[in-house]
Amino acid sequence: MLKKYLAVASLLICLATLSGCRKSQIESELKELEPQHALAQQQLDEADRAISSLQTRTNELATGIRNRNTQTGAYLKEHVLAVTCMAAVGYSVGTDNVFSDDVNKMINAGSLLCVVGVVFSEDFRNEVSAVVETLESSSKEIKEMRAELTSRGSELNAAKLARVPRKKQLDEINARIQSLQAELSTL
Repeated sequence: MLKKYLAVASLLICLATLSGCRKSQIESELKELEPQHALAQQQLDEADRAISSLQTRTNELATGIRNRNTQTGAYLKEHVLAVTCMAAVGYSVGTDNVFSDDVNKMINAGSLLCVVGVVFSEDFRNEVSAVVETLESSSKEIKEMRAELTSRGSELNAAKLARVPRKKQLDEINARIQSLQAELSTL
C-alpha cells in the first residue's frame, strides 16, 4: 500500500520535470535489472562450468580408451606365441571381446606347436593364462569407458542445448541495460 502512495507521489514529482521523470524511470528499471542480470550470469557460468567438466571427462575417457588399446596391443605383440596357443589349451576370446579379431587372427597361425608347448611347460601355460586374463580385463575396461563416454557425450550435448536459452536471456538483459544506459546518457 505504501508502495502505491510512493509511486503516486513519485509520479507527481516527475510530472514537474518530464526529463527528471524519465531519468528516474530508467534508473529504477536499471536497478530492477541488476539482480536479473546477476542471476542470468550465474546460470550461464554454471552451464559453462558443467560443459567444461563434461568435455574434460569425455576427453579423458577418449584418451583412456586409446591408451588402453595401445597398451593391450603392445602386450599382445610381446606374447604372440601365448596368444597363438590360447585355443590349444581351451581358452577362447568371445566375439564380444574388444580384441577378438586381433586374437583370432593370431590363433589361426598354428596350434600343433602350441599343444606341445602347453603340455610340457607350466610357465608357458601360466603365460597363456595371464594373456587371457589381460585380454578379458582390458576388454571389460574399454567397454566400460566406451559406455561412460557415450553417456557423457549425451550429457554434454544436453548441457550445450540447455545453455542456449540462458545465453539468450543474458544477451537480452545486456541489450536492455545498454539501451537504457544510452538513453540515460542523453537526458
